[in-house]
Amino acid sequence: MVRLLPLLSLLAVATAPCALRAQEADEGIPALGPRFLVATRAARRVPVDVARTPILSQRISLDLEGVTLEAALSAVSSKAGLHLMYSSALVPLSRPVRLRAEDISVAGALAELLVETDVDMLFSGGDQVALVPRSLVGETGTIRGTVTDATNAGPLAGVAVLLIGTQLAATTGPDGQYIIPAVPPGPYRLRARRLGYAPRDTTIVVLDGQEAVADVRLTASAVELQAVVAVGYGEQSKATLTGAVSAVSGQELKSVPAVNLSNTMSGRLPGVVTINRSGEPGYDGATIRIRGNHTLNDNGALLVIDGVPDRVGGLERLDPSDIENISVLKDASAAIYGSRAANGVILITTKRGSGSAPELTASFNQGMNQPTRLPQMADAATYLTMLNEIGAYRNQAPHYSATEIQQYRDHADPWMYPNTDWFAAVIKPMSLQNVGHVSLRGSADRLGYYLSLGSQNEDGYYRNSATRYAQYTFRSNIDGQVSNHLRLRFDVTGRLENRNFPTRSAGSIFRELMRGKPNLPAYWPNGKPGPDIEYGDNPVVIATPATGYDKDDRYYLQGNLGGDWEVPGVSGLTVHANVGLSDARHERRPRAAGRHAWLQHAATQPVRPAVHQ
Repeated sequence: MVRLLPLLSLLAVATAPCALRAQEADEGIPALGPRFLVATRAARRVPVDVARTPILSQRISLDLEGVTLEAALSAVSSKAGLHLMYSSALVPLSRPVRLRAEDISVAGALAELLVETDVDMLFSGGDQVALVPRSLVGETGTIRGTVTDATNAGPLAGVAVLLIGTQLAATTGPDGQYIIPAVPPGPYRLRARRLGYAPRDTTIVVLDGQEAVADVRLTASAVELQAVVAVGYGEQSKATLTGAVSAVSGQELKSVPAVNLSNTMSGRLPGVVTINRSGEPGYDGATIRIRGNHTLNDNGALLVIDGVPDRVGGLERLDPSDIENISVLKDASAAIYGSRAANGVILITTKRGSGSAPELTASFNQGMNQPTRLPQMADAATYLTMLNEIGAYRNQAPHYSATEIQQYRDHADPWMYPNTDWFAAVIKPMSLQNVGHVSLRGSADRLGYYLSLGSQNEDGYYRNSATRYAQYTFRSNIDGQVSNHLRLRFDVTGRLENRNFPTRSAGSIFRELMRGKPNLPAYWPNGKPGPDIEYGDNPVVIATPATGYDKDDRYYLQGNLGGDWEVPGVSGLTVHANVGLSDARHERRPRAAGRHAWLQHAATQPVRPAVHQ
């Protein structure tokens, strides 16, 4: 016998042309023939579907003429691998049947044979299928209802209504009404969804032979519709927009666990290319190009944040949680900004007050970073063997004997025969980053507000790393309706960027890791750092604060005061004014420590401690 797939798999009734009289064509549910049901732990009978189950959707050939129903069921079960269970007291097994078909599904054959028996097929587990009178299974119920728009209460046509976990579904008509017939008794989760509206779920209980009513109200989803996008002169409906404009919501950017905002835009805006040349914390920003390079000099796009162009600090360190949306203007869409828009325009709109009740939101996430790929370097024994081979090509005697090379391979004496993996000694398996954000958003009477605090921290790849980045931000966006014609807004945002680096650049440290000899120790067995690789530098030391640090602090304070005045008596005419102020301060405090005794010359041999008997 072929075992049935797990009962949790959904099965669909697939019928051949000769079994059409036993099937309901519109809903895929038996009308006169048997119902295919699954017994659950909650004593529910759930409709199943054989379309995804080979054992019931497989095609067979039958030539049954003048045989009893029992013999016909035995032939079908033998060919399909089903274990059918039935009783002559409940099923008319002696009734003669006739069925000839060259290519029919197993479900279609069973439906044709049992079309007039008033029995259902109940899958109870394993490969067992019981034929049960429909009166014992229970009558099915019906679900009906109306789907309307939550805004204007108008009916919605073309809404897909389905019962989660089953194949039972329906679509609303022009009047917004739907009906799902032949629903087995039990509780269900009903879902209604339509393009441009947020999906809505509701719980409903169907009783034997009764009708349940579930009316649903759908709310328009701005994220799905993207009905309005920011353009150079305000906002415009996307349906009537003719210029080359791309937009992405702040919620989508927030879903990317990146500390730098420029790295979250990759692949989300058509025509926008981002190139990241460094992953060092604090200097991991991506270069942004809109439709490639256009000029021989600066190819950067014009950045406009809340109506103010060329904000000091750029977009890299903006908090994605504070962003409402980002729009990119290309071609003639950016012409309103003049020659500065030759390479395109990036418009960033931050969040503002909305709704009525205050909405407090807090989020925190922590991630782990690690290098995408590190080179695999030779160990000490391989390195020394290669040196001997190079000497042999020059007709020189081997520099290292086979015994010495074996000592390095065995790592028997870490003082005299070290075997160092420089990348493992300096680079830790993973570094941590965390992002926290809390905001308060709402409105009251004629006042709207959005207040937020945020922090970001990112550690470097080095062990006991001197490289790290920390950022702390605050934002206050206030809107006030002064009169029926005048609306004012006042925004203040501040940001502290704290960068800390070693006294050597990342390029110098990685260069020394590549040049480090595996037969020299990173650390002596007593825990002291080993000799230098070159120029008095040992990467296990210079990547830490032991030799000093380079501290780089940047402070930004930005304000924005604006207003909109609707000219009385002139419909559609609005005067828009905006004043932006920025203050930036940069403090860099390098500090180099003195030379240490452990920065010996590479040729210096270690002195092994004496052993007293």
